[in-house]
Amino acid sequence: MSNKHADTERTFERGLTIVELVVALGVTSLIITAIYAMIVRGYDINRRETQQILAQETARSALEEMKPDIRQLTQSDNGSFAIDTATATEFIFYADVDTDGATERVRYVTVGDEIQRGLIEPVGTPALYDEGTEVFTTIATDVINPTIFSYYDGSFTGNEPALSAPIDVSQIRLVQITLTIDSVVGAPPDAFTLTDRVQARNLKDNL
Repeated sequence: MSNKHADTERTFERGLTIVELVVALGVTSLIITAIYAMIVRGYDINRRETQQILAQETARSALEEMKPDIRQLTQSDNGSFAIDTATATEFIFYADVDTDGATERVRYVTVGDEIQRGLIEPVGTPALYDEGTEVFTTIATDVINPTIFSYYDGSFTGNEPALSAPIDVSQIRLVQITLTIDSVVGAPPDAFTLTDRVQARNLKDNL
């Protein structure tokens, strides 16, 4: 009788050990899954932050490239006014941006979430600016704001509103550039905004 009771106890102990093992495996699996999820989330956040930093640095470089181009805008080599087009997403003007003695046609324009720079070299006499020869380069990415360019006339002292569309290009004396960068919209890190104002030196009157 005692032997039978002992066998029953050993069977129960073996069964209990198996149950405990299953539970332990389940708990371990949950812990591993949670740790893995944390690692993946941390990696994803780090990746987005890196993307955002790179996009911000690209935007800063783009702003620094645009400012001197706009600052020196001038009459074209065929006598056209210094500014061709001025909208919220496109600015076309003339300037000798490569200091070669010829005045190029320069275009800054948004294409999707990119800012592109188009350049046309003049040819012939009188100078011809053939749009078929325009060379584009992307200077900024992950740009999300709808208004890149704002324009001000000679009466601007710091508080006046920008010129309203459609803009009379002959009135432009100051250009404001705004770039809001967000590499992953709706997810951290937050969007980052860069803004600066550039005076068109060759057009200044009472600024």
